[in-house]
Amino acid sequence: ELSLGLDSFVFLDDSPFERDHIRTALPMVTVPELPHEPAGRPHFLARLPYFDSLAITAEDKSRNESYRQESKRRELEHTSTSLDEYLASLNIKVTVRPLTPFSIARIAQLTQKTNQFSLTTKRYTENDLQALAAQGHLILSAEASDRFGESGIIGVAIVRICQCQALLDTFLLSCRVLGRKIEQAFLSIILNRLNSSGIHKIAAEFIPTDRNAVAAFFLADQGFAEANGSWSRTTANADIPAHIDAQFVEDHL
Repeated sequence: ELSLGLDSFVFLDDSPFERDHIRTALPMVTVPELPHEPAGRPHFLARLPYFDSLAITAEDKSRNESYRQESKRRELEHTSTSLDEYLASLNIKVTVRPLTPFSIARIAQLTQKTNQFSLTTKRYTENDLQALAAQGHLILSAEASDRFGESGIIGVAIVRICQCQALLDTFLLSCRVLGRKIEQAFLSIILNRLNSSGIHKIAAEFIPTDRNAVAAFFLADQGFAEANGSWSRTTANADIPAHIDAQFVEDHL
């Protein structure tokens, strides 16, 4: 219900039997070996690295509200007569922006922790992103909202530009907004933007991991052709799904 992978969970239990059971049944879950003495557990937990964060973003602060919104979406989906009706009734809006001082922390965070819908799972720090932007590469974020509220920044794309050639270095989407064709709208906005800038072809790659199988067919589904492990397509004729109101907003770092 939270749309989280098992690798996002840490299981704590004072029973050795329960810990061993979870390690066996759910190997993707992290199961720390708690100290036998209860008095030593607070210090032990404080030293665990699993709950550290380099920055607290607006999306982090609104996490509980986003879960409540998702519950309402599921209720609407269950009462809709078809998927098309459900998607149309959401009134989805997607806004794509270049990197800004306000988005850089969230963009870096998403590259660090997104594993399921990520074409390459490449990781970038804020310094990395600033360096890429200074070199003229496109670093884009996607924000989403619908009738139930704002989802904040839920997508990241990094497009490396070399003269008139483009490479989709990174393309990822938060798993909590999958299933609404937001990823298609995000990519279409990027392709249309490149096409209007005189870049008529884009290359991409998919680097498979043990976690990103959900993104395995995305490039093929979006008109990319594969040859020798590399994917490419023209930037023309990129259609935005009819149920999504999408726009590109020109901000700058």
